[in-house]
Amino acid sequence: MPNGFESFFDRHQLELETMERERLNLYTDVYRRDLDNTLDTFFPAPGLLRFRGWGLERQLGRVAADHVEAMRARMRSWRRRCRTCRS
Repeated sequence: MPNGFESFFDRHQLELETMERERLNLYTDVYRRDLDNTLDTFFPAPGLLRFRGWGLERQLGRVAADHVEAMRARMRSWRRRCRTCRS
């Protein structure tokens, strides 16, 4: 780099390249949002492989689903405790 400037990427030997437009569009369409739905900018359709909520949870195995439910139970108990602390 000029003037001996070192960046974060130098330490990890990362080489950054720009992505070709076709690959970027494919990535966006598959993982981020539907590129064919350009009219609806406030609520764009999700990408092909983007899962949230129940769509994601139904893909989980039994162990992962149990872990998620245990974390939700802990969060509910913390919320109850916080409500009682404020009163």
